[in-house]
Amino acid sequence: MLVVKPAASKMLRESSKFPILLLLLGVSSTRALELPSPLQRCQPEDQDCLIAQVQSYFQHFSQGIPELMVPSLDPLELGVVRALNNDPSGALSFNLVLTNTSLHLLSKAQLTSIKGFTRDLSKPLKLTWILSAKKLEVHATYDVKGKIIMLPIVSKGDVVIRLNDVQTKSRVSAVAEKRDDGKYYLKLTEHKSVSKVGSGNFSMSNSTNINPALADSMLSVLNNDWEALSADIQPRITEAYDRSIKRIIESLWNAVPYDDFFNIV
Repeated sequence: MLVVKPAASKMLRESSKFPILLLLLGVSSTRALELPSPLQRCQPEDQDCLIAQVQSYFQHFSQGIPELMVPSLDPLELGVVRALNNDPSGALSFNLVLTNTSLHLLSKAQLTSIKGFTRDLSKPLKLTWILSAKKLEVHATYDVKGKIIMLPIVSKGDVVIRLNDVQTKSRVSAVAEKRDDGKYYLKLTEHKSVSKVGSGNFSMSNSTNINPALADSMLSVLNNDWEALSADIQPRITEAYDRSIKRIIESLWNAVPYDDFFNIV
């Protein structure tokens, strides 16, 4: 049962203004209200309307809804990310651990497709949506051990990974469960994304345990060999993205009924 404290009641009234666009995050009103311009209620099959509402949410509500314990999407906290390259013949091999990792500029992404929402909840939902972003940034504290051009490296510091021309396709599976209150709730069973990155580059600061010349050489190798490195690093970032988005959706879909998102009668 969702218990709403008085302090959160005002935010609930505000959240009722955008039920469809919050569907991706699992937030909804508990009663239907007229939507102010430019937000509007959509039909499940109306992709253009859904896209417009999600973009409006990205613009106005990217910081999340603290009163409902809805985390921020921009930045999106990714936690710990680990990447490993054990190629003994390459110029660079490493064991990289990123902590305090966060994804930035996600609110600037464009939703280009969203499909799968339906009035028929007798079968599992198979949802897909595609996000395109000109630029994204990953901020983290790094700890790396390995070698560069046959020289050993052990270093810690801060890193920013800039990703350009990113397209992320997410496939989401969910089933509807009818509860004692007579309403249906979605249970998330899978959230899997695949990302394509056009290009990327690294910048590092506050590096320790490494001389400046070797630090510059390491950074040069990272940026000149991005295409090869992306095979090791980019999938781990996407996995962390999936984990973070999944936690948001799971916690909220468990509390708020699907019935409130659409007219499914």
